[in-house]
Amino acid sequence: MSIVSIPTTETSVTSSNLAHLSQEEQDALKAAVFQRLHPRVYLERYIAEDIRPDGRAFWEFRDVDVNVGGLSGQSRAYNS
Repeated sequence: MSIVSIPTTETSVTSSNLAHLSQEEQDALKAAVFQRLHPRVYLERYIAEDIRPDGRAFWEFRDVDVNVGGLSGQSRAYNS
């Protein structure tokens, strides 16, 4: 029976094959890989810091635009 070694996020993402990327791009890639592999831990870290993944505090809201009837208008155009 052989033991298969699964690389961790840190070792697989920081390998030399990413040398062509800037440090900012490497950091973004590491975060994306970590988020994909460990979504619960990723979000728990943000919750512990009272911020959202996009940088807003939990009590900060984004502006919302609502397009009333936008979908029903498109469906009529396709049906005619």
